[in-house]
Amino acid sequence: MQLPDALQHAIEKAVADASHAELAAAAERISLQYRRSDRAAGSAFLTGQTERLAYALTRLPATYAANSAALGHLRQLWPSAAPRTLLDLGAGSGSASWAACALFPSLHSITLVERDPHLIALGERLAASAGCSPMSLATWQAASLTQTALPGADLVIASYVLNELGHEEWADAVHAMWNAARQALVLVEPGTTACFERMDALRTMLIEEGAHLLAPCPHAQRCPLPAGDWCHFSQRVTRTAQHRLFKRGDLGYEDEKFSYLIFTRTSEARAPARILRHPQRRSGHVHLQLCEGGGLRDAVVSRRSGPAWKIARKAQWGDAWNEAEFV
Repeated sequence: MQLPDALQHAIEKAVADASHAELAAAAERISLQYRRSDRAAGSAFLTGQTERLAYALTRLPATYAANSAALGHLRQLWPSAAPRTLLDLGAGSGSASWAACALFPSLHSITLVERDPHLIALGERLAASAGCSPMSLATWQAASLTQTALPGADLVIASYVLNELGHEEWADAVHAMWNAARQALVLVEPGTTACFERMDALRTMLIEEGAHLLAPCPHAQRCPLPAGDWCHFSQRVTRTAQHRLFKRGDLGYEDEKFSYLIFTRTSEARAPARILRHPQRRSGHVHLQLCEGGGLRDAVVSRRSGPAWKIARKAQWGDAWNEAEFV
């Protein structure tokens, strides 16, 4: 997974005049703050322009990748979906909207809500060179999710924002998000145990209110994972030379762990099962851990499995799995 060329070039242009040493130091501060489990909800960790530029350079590619993966599952499971309007909440500098633009050519207008006016300014600067006309013409609103009325939209996405809200705020915020969604609501969060616990509570809350859960779960029953485990997925992100430099990394990629939920207004066909871990490939067979309607199941696909074997060899963590296709 890599950024659209237009967005990558816009980021490189934005950081061209910044000090490399200051960007590297800011990237390190962001990384440390992002990993802190004791960071207070709602606390700002992008406190200066250099940190915002470093965030766009080193974190935006990862959030773009996670959003793209989640939205890709929406398009895969509901191929006839053609949202015309998008509401991007806690938008930051717009990574979720960029991902939606790439996946849904039907989009006609985009509204992005972000509380930090400086991030909005950066997002507008990046969008000015967008190849997606709805992005370059998007409407940006400087507002807190807990203090503004949300406009309705066909597709509503909130990514990496619920973990910034206090416990007493996130449930009300998601209620408002669901009320604003005409067709679908997509929630994307970091793939941590704390974020999964919150997502699991939101999953139960919205199902009880009549929302149709489309993904990642193949069922609307209680999550079957045992205590201490959590549902999350991974998306590999290509690192540019600048990204490696400022993250002080040697590898040409990094893996972004994330959790997500997709709810729809209408009942659409879910995946019969989903792969919960990296497939374990051995000589002559592949081990899959699956979540399906009956709970968790370990499956072994061998060379003798015919078409299933070819699919299993290429299967990835987070993919849908449908054994009926191989019969």
